[in-house]
Amino acid sequence: MDGGYYAIKGFEFQIDKTILEILDTEDKVSLENIQDINTDSFVIQVKYKETQDYSDNKIREPVIQLIEEFEKDKSKDYKIFCYFKDKDDVVENIDIDRLNSILSPSKGKSDKAKKINQRISAFSNELKNEFLEKFCISYSKDYQEQFSQVVKKLKEDIFIGSSDDEIIFYYSNITNFLRKLVINTVDPTQRFCSKQVITNYIKDGKKLVFDSSFRDYKGEQEYFKLVKKKNFTSLNIDDFERFIILDLLGTESIPDIKDVVLHLKKAFYKKPNRGSIQSGAPYIHFINIEDNLFIQLKKQLLSEGHLLKDGHDFYRADFSLKTIKEPSTQMNGICIKFLNTAENLQQIVSEDLGKTKEIYQFFINDEIDIGDDIRHTKIKINCLSDITHII
Repeated sequence: MDGGYYAIKGFEFQIDKTILEILDTEDKVSLENIQDINTDSFVIQVKYKETQDYSDNKIREPVIQLIEEFEKDKSKDYKIFCYFKDKDDVVENIDIDRLNSILSPSKGKSDKAKKINQRISAFSNELKNEFLEKFCISYSKDYQEQFSQVVKKLKEDIFIGSSDDEIIFYYSNITNFLRKLVINTVDPTQRFCSKQVITNYIKDGKKLVFDSSFRDYKGEQEYFKLVKKKNFTSLNIDDFERFIILDLLGTESIPDIKDVVLHLKKAFYKKPNRGSIQSGAPYIHFINIEDNLFIQLKKQLLSEGHLLKDGHDFYRADFSLKTIKEPSTQMNGICIKFLNTAENLQQIVSEDLGKTKEIYQFFINDEIDIGDDIRHTKIKINCLSDITHII
């Protein structure tokens, strides 16, 4: 019943091991290419068996795969990196008798069992002895201990002087980056990373994401606190053009959405008693909002005296960049700007607005990628009301 849970946890365990390997070498480290992890000098199969005791047959299939890879390239080292609940953290070199025990033929009569036995029978004693000179089994620390090892290594090797909270934030971004590398890269030969790539990725703050792994580790309030500290402690000081992207579940009511819109208006729009506008109307774009709901939202805001623009001068008029770009002034009172479509968002973001642009994306499920030349902060939320705790 818990197979999915352990499969996901096993992949996270593999990601953590990948990070450790990346930090330990200046070479490129490949994920899910030859095997789970490989470089020009080694190949690793990762197995995580949290609830199981060790037995030789439980590593038979990965050992078969490694021998087959060894037969293609005998210059590399080959390793099973695994966790079993009854095994201590130790590296083990094995002899031919132990290898033969691991490779004991399957007693099943299925086609799968027959194919496994055929693969095993193809290995000569000479090949197996050669393989043993390049092979070891590395029994790992458990999931939590390895995670702590990764965090410590990041703090010592790359993010020297960073706080524990910042390290967890960087860690969550690195794991997110590596997951997407595996999922989105169709060509397995291109699924590689290096210490320099990770360092550059973190330094390029535009792409960093506040995601659920930090929230799960530190707790909801600490998550809100760190997001606020890093992004929203000095609002309305600079007259920037700010774009807010809000992902909806589709179950929100108009009052739910309106509360957040007015909260964003209060946070970003600053109209002093005299003089020029200190911080203009924020641009707001919704993902997954129904047309009728959006229309009713606008009607209610207008009826309550909140002056807004959406780039359309009249019913069914084309979207006008000139209209949506109209700056907020003391006279016109424009305090909210809506961007009805992703295309409208991309159009205005691509415009020269004469000011620094910032994008804040609060996502539940869906994200939008926008130009790399703009500071773009992505923040994982569970529901729309989370925003009121962050800003």
